[in-house]
Amino acid sequence: NDEALKALSARVVRAAPNDMATNVMRGIVLNGMPGDLWEMGYRSAAELREAVTHYERAAALCNAPAGKADLVRIADCCRSRAEQVAELDELRAQKVAAKAQLEEAKVTRASLREETKAYFNALPTDNAYRQAYFNAVVEL
Repeated sequence: NDEALKALSARVVRAAPNDMATNVMRGIVLNGMPGDLWEMGYRSAAELREAVTHYERAAALCNAPAGKADLVRIADCCRSRAEQVAELDELRAQKVAAKAQLEEAKVTRASLREETKAYFNALPTDNAYRQAYFNAVVEL
C-alpha cells in the first residue's frame, strides 16, 4: 500500500533521522522504485523534493565515496524530476483555468444571444432595422 509505505517511512526517519539506511528508504518510497515492487501513486513535486533531502542526508552520512556519489546522483535526478512535475502541474492548472474561462465565455455568449433575441423580438415586425439586426445576429 503506497500511502502506508509513505506513513511508515516517515515514522522510521523520525525515529532514526541520522541513519543512512532510513534516509535511503524514505527517499526510495518518496521517489518510487522502478519495477512493480508496489503499486505506486502519483508523486508531487513536494514529495520529490523531500526525497532529494533524504538522499542528500544519506549521502552526507555515507562513508563510501562510490555510495556517496550514487546518492548525490539520485538526488540530482529527483530534483530534476521535481522541477518537471512542478512545471507539468502548473500547465495542468493553466489548462483547468482556461477550460473554466471557456465555459464562462460560452455561458456569457448564450446569455447575450438570449438578450439579443429578446430585443429583436420586441422590434416591430415591419421594421427594416429588425431585418438588419437579424442579419447581424445570424453572423454571430
